[in-house]
Amino acid sequence: MSIFARLMMFAVLIDQAREEMCRLFQSAMYAAKRRTYFWEKVRVFFSLYVLDVWSSPLSAVASKNDGRGLPIAVRTR
Repeated sequence: MSIFARLMMFAVLIDQAREEMCRLFQSAMYAAKRRTYFWEKVRVFFSLYVLDVWSSPLSAVASKNDGRGLPIAVRTR
């Protein structure tokens, strides 16, 4: 098995552990209803904002927020 394949497996393992342990992640997933909706919303926040902390897009998705009131550094668009 190549190093890249091992790193990918390790990344998936860490992602799965984070999904199981992080309550904010779980509430954001619950609020989004579907996994594809959740990742699309998170992707949009990364596209539109320069974020200070990782919890910003998760908080926005969990609260069904459109980005207002988030701790962001600079709005890029």
